[in-house]
Amino acid sequence: MFPATAAEPPPAYEIENPKMHISSGGSHGTWNGTPSDTGTDGVDGEFEITTGGIRYSWAELEDIDDYDFVEVFYTASDVADVVYKHYNSSSDYAHTGSISTGSGSIKFVMREATGAGFAIQKWQAGNPSVTTKITITKLVFTKGTRYNITFSLGALEGTAYGGSDSVPTSPAYVLDGAVFGPLPAVSWTPNRFNGWTNGAAAVTATTVVDSSFNNAVITAQWLPPKTVPPINVTFSSVDELTGYSAVPTLSGNGYTITPSQGNGYAWVKFSVDFGNGNTISDYDKLTCTIEGSGTDFTYKSIYLVAGVSIASGTNITGAATNPLVINTISDWNYGSGSASLTLTIDKSKTTALTAQELEIIILPNAPASAIYTITNIQFSQN
Repeated sequence: MFPATAAEPPPAYEIENPKMHISSGGSHGTWNGTPSDTGTDGVDGEFEITTGGIRYSWAELEDIDDYDFVEVFYTASDVADVVYKHYNSSSDYAHTGSISTGSGSIKFVMREATGAGFAIQKWQAGNPSVTTKITITKLVFTKGTRYNITFSLGALEGTAYGGSDSVPTSPAYVLDGAVFGPLPAVSWTPNRFNGWTNGAAAVTATTVVDSSFNNAVITAQWLPPKTVPPINVTFSSVDELTGYSAVPTLSGNGYTITPSQGNGYAWVKFSVDFGNGNTISDYDKLTCTIEGSGTDFTYKSIYLVAGVSIASGTNITGAATNPLVINTISDWNYGSGSASLTLTIDKSKTTALTAQELEIIILPNAPASAIYTITNIQFSQN
């Protein structure tokens, strides 16, 4: 999808008063709004949404592969609890801009879509007394400047890559001024992956693309094997935990998060010392036990976050691509009781995190009504 194409960008493709689809439940919540018909295509005008979502698919548009961005223009009032999703899933869709009372626009990178479209949802556990009114007035599709790239699996100390992965072929191009986006996952046992580079410059998912990427070779970097002991994270005092819009309390060898708001703004952080000469990149995964209570705590994305200093007020899920997020599990189906959770450490996102001590957040992206207890936290190798 969206193969690299030659120059001479097409004119912007504009659709006035686009026909939307009212999501029929599941991925975007249960529809409670006006018009009242769920699962209906071809609806325009104003939507009054108490819960549920509206969505748009560009899959059938002519020559759509020629375009890279879609900007969604709107007017809205009484805006509350709005989130942005992929067309056919409850996973968050990275974007710039947001919907607020008045008029404005939000923008999506089309190649990052998992279902050839976007959805706008008022989440079900938000404020049911507020009915948000939204009119999608126009869609504008534009093409950016594309730079063709290729990948190389690199070498270690003069020895060519000897693992089992094929050379990645996707993405075949990147977009000027946009972030690079997700990078391929590769391995070479027993060596350690040490990120991707463009020449001497490190490339991560949040690297902003410029002309240096034109016909660039993105090369995997490797380090020799290294064994590090597991780190069991425990707490002797609640002072070792810092909450933002959330109150942490000790629970067993871990903690309980009681949030005062949700959707990325309520979190608890703690510090981890990876040992002299070690970094988070020397580890492969974080495991823990998690138990939910309250309401609406199932089918949530779980974020693993790391940084030298994570500022209060940081919205972990609100950025188009947050450099602090080193892995995400989407739509994790937590049922009841306690469950084991494994969050892999994405080495393409940790190569710049060279400090021995980091701040860590384990974030269930849930509303304020959801309470989580997280215990048995361990960093380890595979």
